[in-house]
Amino acid sequence: MVALLVIVSLIALNIPSVKNFGELEFWFAMSSANSGIYSTSRMIFGLATPFWFLLVAIGWIVLRRSPHHMEQKRLHPEGRPCHMLPSVTRTSFFSSPRISVMVCSLPGCRPRTIAVRPLAEPTGI
Repeated sequence: MVALLVIVSLIALNIPSVKNFGELEFWFAMSSANSGIYSTSRMIFGLATPFWFLLVAIGWIVLRRSPHHMEQKRLHPEGRPCHMLPSVTRTSFFSSPRISVMVCSLPGCRPRTIAVRPLAEPTGI
């Protein structure tokens, strides 16, 4: 997902400086009647460049905040690690069961999901 966002943003960042449009860019540059269109298109692509940076940043934040990437440990206020008890949850009838580590047995800790991952499929030995 991140690779796709990077590729799309690199393509978008290179649009204003691409010279492969050749005849189209030459026609815009040489035509006095269309010089306004040429400068307007350049301005729009120039304004779109920060938009792609913003889009990549939002995508990165969303990806990093997804449950599959939340593997951080929760610490007790005194600095000791919380003792977490795993529980199995199913979000809907069609989804596979997932392990949610979310119950802390120490006082002062609030229950919080710190890891969500799919359960292993039964092997059927």
